[in-house]
Amino acid sequence: MTGPEKKQLLENIFGGDELNSLREASLARGSKEMRRRRHRVWMGRIVVTALPVVLLAVLITHPWIQPLRPAPAPIGAAHAANVEHKVEYITADQLFALFPNRPMALVGKPGQQRLIFLDNQPGPENQ
Repeated sequence: MTGPEKKQLLENIFGGDELNSLREASLARGSKEMRRRRHRVWMGRIVVTALPVVLLAVLITHPWIQPLRPAPAPIGAAHAANVEHKVEYITADQLFALFPNRPMALVGKPGQQRLIFLDNQPGPENQ
């Protein structure tokens, strides 16, 4: 390659208004893309750092999370846990005998019956 050919080639590569505008546009686009990537990297770091903190705060403050400590037992519950309770079942006749001279009825399926007083006097639960 001769001197004038080299000069012409270099002018074609580095010179010319249309090439300058192409280079400037390419440089601007590359810079913009690098800023976007840097921004995405920073946002990713922020999310990775903040996500565990936010999740922990939600888990601690949310009502559906059970407390770490068991609720204190009510007074007397420890005693009640040690005492064995026995339930005595009585017949309908024995039940009616507990409330003489009061009109009443057992209503419902066996095992799910309710005692209904048919007069206007208060029942045992209201006395």
